[in-house]
Amino acid sequence: MPLVIPTARSTYGDSTTVPGSGHLSTYILAQLPDDANLSWVSEVRALCTVDELKWKAFQERRERLQAKNQIWNRILGSMRSATIVVIKPSDVEAAIREDWTTQGAEDGVDFNQRMLVDACATALIRDTPVAYLPNRLSEAMNLYPGSLFLEFDRFAPEQIKQRIGGKLRDAKVFAARAHATFDVVEQSTTTRSRYIGSSSPAASLVFRELLSTQRGFDEEHLPSVTVLNEAAEVMATALSDVLLLPGEISSQPLVREFSSRDIDAIQAADIAAGWAHEVVALGNERALGATFGKVLVNGRLMD
Repeated sequence: MPLVIPTARSTYGDSTTVPGSGHLSTYILAQLPDDANLSWVSEVRALCTVDELKWKAFQERRERLQAKNQIWNRILGSMRSATIVVIKPSDVEAAIREDWTTQGAEDGVDFNQRMLVDACATALIRDTPVAYLPNRLSEAMNLYPGSLFLEFDRFAPEQIKQRIGGKLRDAKVFAARAHATFDVVEQSTTTRSRYIGSSSPAASLVFRELLSTQRGFDEEHLPSVTVLNEAAEVMATALSDVLLLPGEISSQPLVREFSSRDIDAIQAADIAAGWAHEVVALGNERALGATFGKVLVNGRLMD
């Protein structure tokens, strides 16, 4: 579970779910960098008279906070540094249903809702940069060591799905965290895969940043943490001989879970996730870009 020490930066994330669609409900993860100005968190916590700042308490006092220009501007500034990851299984399920029916399959005869949900979970995982990771690494860095191919089965989407719990909810959490973990500054915004694509001069910069950025999430789903740290280990092992790293590889995990009560950045991420939830629930995802710095929908950067 390697991490390059000293770290380049850390990020912290928290999540929420938009209710209303059962298994296919939208999952939202917000992630903030450690250099965001979070001085407002303790002030708002005191104003709300709570031990831990949550979206509901913030929302109830939002109008009063907006009247305090200095603190409100700091809040808006930190929101602009946030990345919002939106996982919409309903879009994926609709695409799978259309594909199956186009091929002549009949709903209720050749497939049912359970099969659609299961295929949706696999597809969400397949569209993360962790799926088929050994192949992606080989292509990006022109590396073809046998050790990478021995890891292929471990990172096949179906294998990942079973290891994280097997359900659609597990896949949603994993997909959001995987996209957040691979959210780096040194990335291309012009290709379909922003993380690991065909070989390019930027690939080594991306991997260096990946391995030196520690990711922290609120306590929710340890199996996803395990798989993401295994992915980091595969990357570090494969790339240690060819990358000029900014520090030494340590045994500290790249991805960890923390109690949100202990970390202001996770409490700020909770506010960002709740805010994004409010916007998405109104049916206007594109409006997220007016408040937040970066928005990913099912892993794709929203213009």
